[in-house]
Amino acid sequence: KELANKLNISTSAINGYFHKNLFPTSEIAIKIADFFGCSLDYLLGLTEDRDFELTNTNRSFIENYNILLKERGLSIAKSLREMNMGDKNYTVWKKGKIPKTYNLITIAKYFGVSVDFLLGRSEL
Repeated sequence: KELANKLNISTSAINGYFHKNLFPTSEIAIKIADFFGCSLDYLLGLTEDRDFELTNTNRSFIENYNILLKERGLSIAKSLREMNMGDKNYTVWKKGKIPKTYNLITIAKYFGVSVDFLLGRSEL
């Protein structure tokens, strides 16, 4: 109940995230991770390492995505195709929208980076 009150969301939503394998929005996931002082990767079950130090890189998701594309010599179209995501996603992300949580997980796994890196919450 404390978490629900702090995040201004219903207790049934919190129960869904923790007991019914529902994904919170990216924004809510960040708030939950901050509440518990853990990484998004820990919260989403991508790592067992609970230790996390928030390092705000001041880079947006799209900036980090573009950095990864350039480092790996990939085109936008190829990366999206290989992740089974439509081209429309990039257009939406370029306008500042954060990907849905399940897409962040897919992108992080594809590039071998953390979700926190993708969202500018940590360095590589």
